Amino acid sequence: MKISINRLRDSGKTEFPFSYDLDLHDLECSYDRPFRDPVHVSGVLADRAGILELTLEIEAPVTTQCARCGKEIHFMHRTETKNVVSDQELSNDSDEEIIYLKSDEIELDEIVSSSLLLSMDMVYLCSEDCKGLCSECGADLNLGPCGCKKEIDPRLAKLKDLLEK
Repeated sequence: MKISINRLRDSGKTEFPFSYDLDLHDLECSYDRPFRDPVHVSGVLADRAGILELTLEIEAPVTTQCARCGKEIHFMHRTETKNVVSDQELSNDSDEEIIYLKSDEIELDEIVSSSLLLSMDMVYLCSEDCKGLCSECGADLNLGPCGCKKEIDPRLAKLKDLLEK
Protein backbone atom coordinates (compact mmCIF):
# COMPACT_ATOMS: atom_id res chain seq x y z
CA MET A 1 0.00 0.00 0.00
CA LYS A 2 1.21 3.48 -0.83
CA ILE A 3 0.24 6.73 0.85
CA SER A 4 0.67 10.04 -0.93
CA ILE A 5 2.15 12.81 1.22
CA ASN A 6 0.80 15.48 -1.13
CA ARG A 7 -2.71 14.03 -0.82
CA LEU A 8 -2.54 14.46 2.96
CA ARG A 9 -1.22 18.02 2.72
CA ASP A 10 -3.69 19.01 -0.03
CA SER A 11 -6.68 17.65 1.90
CA GLY A 12 -6.19 20.16 4.70
CA LYS A 13 -6.45 17.38 7.29
CA THR A 14 -3.76 16.73 9.86
CA GLU A 15 -4.29 12.96 10.01
CA PHE A 16 -4.79 10.19 7.48
CA PRO A 17 -5.90 6.92 9.15
CA PHE A 18 -5.58 3.66 7.21
CA SER A 19 -6.16 -0.05 7.68
CA TYR A 20 -5.43 -2.99 5.39
CA ASP A 21 -4.38 -6.65 5.28
CA LEU A 22 -1.01 -7.68 3.88
CA ASP A 23 -0.07 -11.11 2.54
CA LEU A 24 3.42 -12.02 3.83
CA HIS A 25 3.31 -15.81 3.36
CA ASP A 26 6.61 -15.68 1.38
CA LEU A 27 8.47 -13.63 4.02
CA GLU A 28 11.21 -15.67 5.68
CA CYS A 29 12.02 -15.26 9.36
CA SER A 30 14.66 -17.44 11.08
CA TYR A 31 14.58 -20.08 8.31
CA ASP A 32 10.79 -20.32 8.55
CA ARG A 33 7.77 -18.78 6.83
CA PRO A 34 5.60 -18.03 9.88
CA PHE A 35 3.05 -15.65 8.30
CA ARG A 36 0.65 -18.05 6.60
CA ASP A 37 -2.41 -15.87 7.20
CA PRO A 38 -2.75 -12.18 6.23
CA VAL A 39 -1.16 -9.62 8.56
CA HIS A 40 -3.46 -6.79 9.66
CA VAL A 41 -1.96 -3.31 9.54
CA SER A 42 -3.58 -0.16 10.86
CA GLY A 43 -2.13 3.23 11.49
CA VAL A 44 -2.12 6.97 11.06
CA LEU A 45 -0.01 9.34 9.03
CA ALA A 46 -0.17 12.63 10.91
CA ASP A 47 1.14 16.11 10.17
CA ARG A 48 2.38 17.51 13.50
CA ALA A 49 3.31 21.14 12.83
CA GLY A 50 5.01 20.30 9.55
CA ILE A 51 6.65 17.09 10.80
CA LEU A 52 5.12 13.91 9.44
CA GLU A 53 4.70 11.05 11.87
CA LEU A 54 3.77 7.51 10.82
CA THR A 55 2.32 5.24 13.51
CA LEU A 56 1.75 1.56 12.71
CA GLU A 57 0.01 -1.21 14.63
CA ILE A 58 0.70 -4.67 13.23
CA GLU A 59 -1.17 -7.85 14.17
CA ALA A 60 0.31 -11.00 12.68
CA PRO A 61 -1.02 -14.51 13.17
CA VAL A 62 2.13 -16.65 13.48
CA THR A 63 2.48 -20.38 12.83
CA THR A 64 5.90 -21.80 13.67
CA GLN A 65 7.55 -24.71 15.46
CA CYS A 66 8.77 -25.07 19.02
CA ALA A 67 12.55 -24.77 19.04
CA ARG A 68 12.90 -27.68 21.48
CA CYS A 69 10.30 -30.31 20.53
CA GLY A 70 9.23 -29.30 17.03
CA LYS A 71 5.52 -29.10 17.87
CA GLU A 72 3.56 -26.62 15.73
CA ILE A 73 2.50 -23.52 17.67
CA HIS A 74 0.11 -20.69 16.79
CA PHE A 75 -0.10 -17.24 18.38
CA MET A 76 -0.87 -13.61 17.58
CA HIS A 77 2.19 -11.35 17.40
CA ARG A 78 1.50 -7.64 17.92
CA THR A 79 3.91 -4.78 17.47
CA GLU A 80 3.72 -1.00 17.20
CA THR A 81 6.12 1.41 15.54
CA LYS A 82 6.36 5.15 15.37
CA ASN A 83 8.41 6.79 12.61
CA VAL A 84 9.20 10.31 11.50
CA VAL A 85 8.85 10.82 7.74
CA SER A 86 11.14 13.34 6.07
CA ASP A 87 12.46 14.29 2.66
CA GLN A 88 15.59 15.88 4.16
CA GLU A 89 18.32 14.93 6.63
CA LEU A 90 17.26 15.33 10.27
CA SER A 91 19.28 14.98 13.44
CA ASN A 92 18.11 11.79 15.12
CA ASP A 93 18.27 12.53 18.86
CA SER A 94 15.08 10.62 19.68
CA ASP A 95 14.16 6.95 19.78
CA GLU A 96 11.99 7.35 16.69
CA GLU A 97 13.01 5.86 13.39
CA ILE A 98 13.26 8.21 10.42
CA ILE A 99 11.90 7.24 7.02
CA TYR A 100 13.51 9.24 4.22
CA LEU A 101 11.29 9.84 1.22
CA LYS A 102 12.48 9.42 -2.34
CA SER A 103 9.17 10.61 -3.79
CA ASP A 104 5.89 11.95 -2.45
CA GLU A 105 4.69 8.42 -1.57
CA ILE A 106 5.37 6.15 1.38
CA GLU A 107 5.56 2.43 0.57
CA LEU A 108 4.02 0.88 3.69
CA ASP A 109 4.56 -2.79 2.81
CA GLU A 110 8.36 -2.52 3.12
CA ILE A 111 8.11 -0.67 6.43
CA VAL A 112 5.63 -3.22 7.80
CA SER A 113 7.79 -6.18 6.72
CA SER A 114 10.98 -4.86 8.27
CA SER A 115 9.24 -3.71 11.48
CA LEU A 116 7.62 -7.10 11.86
CA LEU A 117 10.85 -9.02 11.28
CA LEU A 118 12.77 -6.85 13.74
CA SER A 119 10.14 -7.39 16.44
CA MET A 120 10.13 -11.19 16.14
CA ASP A 121 12.09 -13.43 18.51
CA MET A 122 14.71 -15.78 17.10
CA VAL A 123 13.04 -18.89 18.57
CA TYR A 124 9.71 -19.74 20.17
CA LEU A 125 8.76 -22.46 22.64
CA CYS A 126 5.45 -24.32 22.99
CA SER A 127 5.74 -23.73 26.76
CA GLU A 128 8.33 -22.36 29.17
CA ASP A 129 8.97 -25.81 30.62
CA CYS A 130 9.23 -27.69 27.30
CA LYS A 131 11.64 -30.59 27.79
CA GLY A 132 12.39 -31.05 24.09
CA LEU A 133 13.46 -34.27 22.40
CA CYS A 134 15.77 -37.02 23.64
CA SER A 135 19.19 -36.58 22.08
CA GLU A 136 19.57 -40.36 21.75
CA CYS A 137 16.24 -41.66 20.38
CA GLY A 138 14.35 -38.46 19.46
CA ALA A 139 11.34 -39.17 21.72
CA ASP A 140 9.26 -36.23 22.94
CA LEU A 141 10.28 -35.83 26.60
CA ASN A 142 7.12 -33.78 27.31
CA LEU A 143 5.14 -37.04 27.02
CA GLY A 144 7.33 -38.84 29.56
CA PRO A 145 10.77 -40.39 29.90
CA CYS A 146 12.02 -42.18 26.82
CA GLY A 147 13.69 -45.17 28.50
CA CYS A 148 17.12 -44.58 27.02
CA LYS A 149 19.97 -45.47 29.32
CA LYS A 150 22.05 -42.35 29.63
CA GLU A 151 25.72 -43.09 30.02
CA ILE A 152 27.76 -40.47 31.78
CA ASP A 153 31.05 -39.43 30.30
CA PRO A 154 33.67 -40.90 32.67
CA ARG A 155 35.49 -37.57 32.65
CA LEU A 156 32.41 -35.93 34.21
CA ALA A 157 31.50 -38.68 36.69
CA LYS A 158 33.10 -36.83 39.59
CA LEU A 159 30.86 -33.82 38.91
CA LYS A 160 27.78 -36.05 39.13
CA ASP A 161 28.91 -37.22 42.55
CA LEU A 162 29.23 -33.57 43.69
CA LEU A 163 25.74 -32.69 42.39
CA GLU A 164 24.08 -35.61 44.19
CA LYS A 165 25.34 -34.50 47.63
